[in-house]
This record gives sequence, structure tokens and C-alpha cells, in this order.
Amino acid sequence: MKLVEDKKIPWITGIKGIAALLVFFHHFFLFFYPVFCNGNSTNKIVNIIIKTPLNIFSYAGNSSVCLFYLISGFLISYTYFYINNKNQKISSIFKRYFQLAIPILLSSIIIYIILKSEIFRTETFVNLYSQNGFNNYYKDFNMNFFNVIKSSFYDIFATGNSVINPPLWTMKNELIFSITTMLILSTFGKNKNRIYIYLFLILFFPDSYLSCFIFGVILLELFVNKNDLLEKINRTDIKIIILLFGLYLSSYTYLSAQSKYYSLLNFDLGNLDKNVVYHGLGTMLIMLFILLSKRTQKILSNKIFIKLGNLSLNIYLFHWIVINTISMYIVYKLLSIFGYFVSVLISFIISTFITIIISKYFDKYIKNITKFFCNKIIKKLN
Repeated sequence: MKLVEDKKIPWITGIKGIAALLVFFHHFFLFFYPVFCNGNSTNKIVNIIIKTPLNIFSYAGNSSVCLFYLISGFLISYTYFYINNKNQKISSIFKRYFQLAIPILLSSIIIYIILKSEIFRTETFVNLYSQNGFNNYYKDFNMNFFNVIKSSFYDIFATGNSVINPPLWTMKNELIFSITTMLILSTFGKNKNRIYIYLFLILFFPDSYLSCFIFGVILLELFVNKNDLLEKINRTDIKIIILLFGLYLSSYTYLSAQSKYYSLLNFDLGNLDKNVVYHGLGTMLIMLFILLSKRTQKILSNKIFIKLGNLSLNIYLFHWIVINTISMYIVYKLLSIFGYFVSVLISFIISTFITIIISKYFDKYIKNITKFFCNKIIKKLN
């Protein structure tokens, strides 16, 4: 694998865009079709879908999170092998924090203003949503501005708790395990037996999201130093098996324990979290397939996926508030005209479009602010 100096890998950006949309889809259907996540349906067809890999609405969220973490591990390792200045490596830890914290702070302030202005969220609307079976997350919102600031800079990263934007629980793991991965690479990156050390860490922390980061490190290591080994499995039949098994593992949910389709995976792992174990392994195999498939890399490098990938963090930051305001409002207004399914479908299409538009404009005006502050902070640290 030939690495490029500017550290931009187009198809990885494309993967991030798809993963961000999958998280949005998962949360959208969690609100409007929770049956796909809780498994309580009287519809026979839905019951069949729920217990098969077709139930993407259930597993897409956590599998996408695992994929994000794996990509982070891959890119951290990628950066490590290109940065020889020790101070620059250390400063990258602080830069990572501010690259996350500044957009989180600014998006949280925007969300706070939206909630306080009660757009789409008056007491009347919240009551009407409840009467129609919609559980609006922000119905009891009473957070003050100081707590929004505190949450953005501390709570999200220290405790994983984010009242104003719940999906940001992932940021604690993103920051802590990014730093952990940097420390692992700094300690063992030059050790000739480092692959075995990485495998030991995965076996020691099998149901920790840290394993996803280390999978990313291993994949980069294989493609930098073990091309001969990977050439042996770079065959169409083997690649198809890798992809299918990766998708199979990634589609596992707690509902799968009741399904004959997952009998291969329904053995006792003790207290281990099967979702994290299987989704970590599954996304690693999917990533391995992409690394082996030049055709897939070319597809993911399409400018549409690249643009989505560049907006992936912003989509992640804003999709929750869109679902709890605009999406619910549209469904409520259309319900008496089109019925539930069509109303949700229309809301889904409009909400996806609005989320992308908000993300695009946020990126346009916030990217330079984030870059400016990060560069200022890093200069002082250096």
C-alpha cells in the first residue's frame, strides 16, 4: 500500500460519510419505527426482518460507531508513521481534543438557542406528539447556558454524558482511545513484535471499543509492511467471503439471540458485550475487504461520498435535534392526510436533506474558526 504525504485518503472520507448517514437513519427509525429495535411487532413480515441481517435500522448505529473508531485507529497509525517530530506527535493529542470540542461547543449553542426559542417544540406540540406516540427527547429540557458550555468542554469527554445531544456519548471513547492508541504506538510502534502485542491487547479488551482502534492500527500495519501476506488473499472468492462474513457479524443485535440466522454466533461469551465484539470484528472485515478492493475504493472516492464524508462530524452533531424538531413536526402535520408510513417517509427524505444542508453551512462557517483556534493553541504548545 502506497501512502500519500498529505494524509488524505479519499475513500476513507467516503466511508465516514456513509457511516454518518447510517447513524442518522438508525436514530430516525428508532424514533418512528422502534419496533425494529425492540422486536415487538404483530406483523409477521416485520418480525422476520427484525431477526435477519435485513434489519439495518437496528444494528447500523453501533456498527457505524465501531467503523468510525476503526478509521480513527487507522488514521492515527497512518499519521504516526509520517510524523517524526516528537513534539508534533504530542501536540496532536491536544489538537484532537480541540478539533472535537470547538464544533461540539458551537453546535450545542445553536441547539440550545433552538430549544429555548421553542421552534417546533412548544408545550402544545410536545403534548400532541405524545398523544400520537412520539416521545420527544427534549420535552423536559431545562438546561442552562453554563451547563451547555461545561458539557461541551468537560462532561462529554470525561463522563460521556451529553444531555443536549445524546449521540455524543461516543466522543469520550473517541478522545480517550485516540490518546491511548497514540501512546501504544509511541511505546510499541518500533517493536518488531508489535503485531503480537496488538493482538494481545484485543484479546485482553475484547468488548472494549479500544479494540476497534487497534483493529485499525493492525490493518494499516498489514498494508504497510505485510503486502506479500495480503496478496495471497487478494482473490475474488476470498474477498466476497470476507465481505459477507463482515456484514453478517456487523448485523448482529440482541434480537439475534432469538434468530436461527445467527445460530453460529449464539454461544456463551460470559459477560462480554456481544454487540461490541461482533461489530468490531465485522467492521474490521469490511474494512479489510475495502482495502483489498480497488473497485470499491474507487466507488467510495466518488465526489458525492467525499462531500458527505467532509460533513460527517456535522451530520453527527445535528441529526438528533433535526429528528426531535423538524422530523416530528412534519410527521404530525402530514399524519391526517397521508397516514403514518407515507408521512414518515416524506419526513425522512426532507429531514435527510435538511440535516445535510445544515451540516454544509455549519462546515462553511465553522471550519475556519476551528482551524484558527487549533493552530493558535498548537503554536503555543510547541
